[in-house]
Amino acid sequence: MNDESSVSGAEVSVERQPRPRVRRGARRKLPTEPLFDDITTAAAKLGLQPEALRARCRRVAGKERGEVVARPGAGVVGYKLGRSWVFRFLEA
Repeated sequence: MNDESSVSGAEVSVERQPRPRVRRGARRKLPTEPLFDDITTAAAKLGLQPEALRARCRRVAGKERGEVVARPGAGVVGYKLGRSWVFRFLEA
């Protein structure tokens, strides 16, 4: 055995340095507008009364993937959550 290459009974401690953080691109900006609008906000955007929009959604509502979804037109999709509706305006 070669004495120069072997370690004499003592442990060698190696301090680990933290890895430098790597940025993987620019930070994604969060949307400033909410993803969903309530019935009063959506009705105001469409120029309707909330009751009229609610009635229109009741008439055109259907099930999609286990959810009640209404597409009353003009790029608007309504989702029934419990007893209320929330709306998403699709971008053109």
